[in-house]
Amino acid sequence: MICSRAALASLAALSFLSFSVVAADMPKRKSGLWEVNTVIQSGAETSTEKSKQCIDSANDKFADPVPDNTKCTRNNENFENGKLNADSVCRFDVSTVTTHVEFNGDFDNRYTGEIRIKYDPPIDGIKESYVLLNAKWLGPCEAEQGAAAPVK
Repeated sequence: MICSRAALASLAALSFLSFSVVAADMPKRKSGLWEVNTVIQSGAETSTEKSKQCIDSANDKFADPVPDNTKCTRNNENFENGKLNADSVCRFDVSTVTTHVEFNGDFDNRYTGEIRIKYDPPIDGIKESYVLLNAKWLGPCEAEQGAAAPVK
């Protein structure tokens, strides 16, 4: 199966989203402008991305449900003292994707996340991926910035 690095990054994000309890148990991010720095390591390649999003805590889409084409056989989540630890085993296409997630923070001013993913069999020769998120609240959104929309 041919798979691009962008597709692996998407799969890494999907792995985190496989935690159905996350949306209910994790605190909502504070409304306003958030800067998220992301580092994705897939195989020997590493990519970084910096993005800004205007978030409305009333409808924060931090953990939307996983798409229908992903089947999870195990989801274990524990959210305590501002820290989420979660593990999942999901089937995506022909691979079994095993994920471990750790999120920390107050979600009012900042949060960090680490996502470790293993693919069996490997996808496009990649056996493991690692995603590191570091987010901080920058302040209120400008009037023209829509909620949950990327900001340039």
